[in-house]
Amino acid sequence: MGQILPGVVVAFENPKGGVGKSTLTALFAGYIHSQSNEEGGLSIAVVDIDDMQNTIGKLREDEAEDGIMKKEEEYEVILQDNYDIILVDFPGNLKQNGVVETLHFVDVIIIPFEPNQTDLRPTLTFYYNIYEGIIESRRKIGKKTTMRGVMNRVLPNVLEFKEILK
Repeated sequence: MGQILPGVVVAFENPKGGVGKSTLTALFAGYIHSQSNEEGGLSIAVVDIDDMQNTIGKLREDEAEDGIMKKEEEYEVILQDNYDIILVDFPGNLKQNGVVETLHFVDVIIIPFEPNQTDLRPTLTFYYNIYEGIIESRRKIGKKTTMRGVMNRVLPNVLEFKEILK
C-alpha cells in the first residue's frame, strides 16, 4: 500500500468542507516552527492533498497576482529523507483518489467541526467509519492512531454548543 513514513503524521480531516482544516494545518505548522529553534529544531513537512481547493497553490497564485512573487520564483520544494512531523491537510470529502488510503498512514487525526447539527452529524459518521475501519486495521499491525475533535468557530451561547458540552 505504500511506504511507511518517518516521523509523526498528523492529519486535519473531516468530510465536511469549510470547518477549518486548512486554517488549522497552517496555524499548527506555524506554531511548531515558531517553537523550534533553528539549530536542532523539528523538521516539518506540510502536505495539502486537496486537488480541488489546494490552499498552497492558491496562495502562490495570489502572491504572483500581488507582485510579491513571480510565477517562476515559486516556493522551493525541499525533500529530505526524514521529517519529525508531517502535517496533512485533507479535502472536504473522501471521494478523491488516495484519500482513504492516506489515512492508513496517519498517527494523529484532528477533526475540526463547528458545534452545530450540520457539522456534527457528518463528523460523527466520519469518526465511527474511521474508528471501525482504519484505526482497527492499524491496531492489528501494532500502530496506534489518536483521534481528537476540535470545536471551531464556537459561539458559547448557542444551544447546540451547550448540548454538546453536556
